[in-house]
Amino acid sequence: MHTDLNARRIGSACTGLLFFALLACTGVRPAPLHALQESAADITYESRGPTGLVGDAVRALKSAVAWVGERVEASRVVPKVLSAQAWLTRHGFRPRLAGHGRQSGTGPWLDAGWIETAERPFALHLWGGITHVQYRVVGARAVTRVNLARHPIEVEISGQIARRPRDEFFGLGSASQEADRSDYKLVSRSIRVTLARKVGAELAVHLLFDWSRRETGVGTNQDLPDLVDVFTPEAAPGYGLVARAVAVGGGVAWRHGIPFSQQRRGVWIEADYRHIFGQSDWMRDFGQARLAVGAEWPVDEERGSLTLAGEYRGVRGGGSSVPFYDLPALGGAAFPAFQWDRLRAREIFLSRFEARSRLWRQAADAVWVDAILFTALGLVGDDLFGDLSFSAVHNIFGLAFGVVTADASIGRVGVSYGSEGVRAVLAFGSTF
Repeated sequence: MHTDLNARRIGSACTGLLFFALLACTGVRPAPLHALQESAADITYESRGPTGLVGDAVRALKSAVAWVGERVEASRVVPKVLSAQAWLTRHGFRPRLAGHGRQSGTGPWLDAGWIETAERPFALHLWGGITHVQYRVVGARAVTRVNLARHPIEVEISGQIARRPRDEFFGLGSASQEADRSDYKLVSRSIRVTLARKVGAELAVHLLFDWSRRETGVGTNQDLPDLVDVFTPEAAPGYGLVARAVAVGGGVAWRHGIPFSQQRRGVWIEADYRHIFGQSDWMRDFGQARLAVGAEWPVDEERGSLTLAGEYRGVRGGGSSVPFYDLPALGGAAFPAFQWDRLRAREIFLSRFEARSRLWRQAADAVWVDAILFTALGLVGDDLFGDLSFSAVHNIFGLAFGVVTADASIGRVGVSYGSEGVRAVLAFGSTF
């Protein structure tokens, strides 16, 4: 308990120091105290009722974000960053700060190679990254276009090696306990061939063929017990074993507009299915299905929007031989009041509602900062349509600040509350 508390305090202190260090590096200087007092004095309190207080809080929040934004704008940070990014991209380098999947933490990532163009319908990429908790990944990707029966098909061949030394496991089912938190190591190697075709501007279909080899073992997090010290082999199928598999699958995706961007408008429907043929003696064949739908639409002249989305993921077949890390999990960026992979079962369903309002925009309109109110409902179970109980239902709500551009969501930071307490939200990209 004391170790966790001290770690959180140290983390908060480091975060604060990093924030002010960034301000110093970018040339932004804090305003004198009297300037902040004058800004606060500009806020009038005409109403003391709940509605008036909420309105005052929103105006104060917008003033604070605008104050920070104006100083960042004055330092010319955003144009410099965008210019440097464009220069690096033209020379084949695309560095970024990002996570490497669930539970991975954050760290530097470099993608280098040729980019596909109209004159050169071929791309070759090498990539690699490492996070602050020592997650490592390296890979290669080659893409070209061919014509099959007069239809242009994109062919991609990729390979990847990933080492995840401290993934966490809490048990299976909706009744799993946070107190049973344990860690394990997962090392994976994979080779994939994907055939993809775009039908018009909004519809895309793909087929994939995949070979993989994965192995679990003792994790490196000294603050947590190893998985095998908390759970029996039956409670964590596949732990300590080598899982070799071949997968065949495909999917379809339809997207209209660009949700989670400055467009404030978009609709999406995605469906995927993979059938995994176990090549290890202890594995049986099983399938993985996913269906996601959602929509975002604008609501006012302040560039606000509402978003409603849902996603289902499930496993079919395989019995008790399905590796525990292949089962759907709930938690993390899309359900941030719960830790990554906190709830695992054969089926999960997640629905989410968001209300966005723009707080600040850069003068050139390249970057916006949004306030995001959100709530989500998660269902977890081995048979959601047959034995759903109240213990399998979880809900959260929270507040976050997001950064968006004309055609993408950069990320968000905030807080979220659920039945297991309050947790921080830090996510790159869009939630769905």
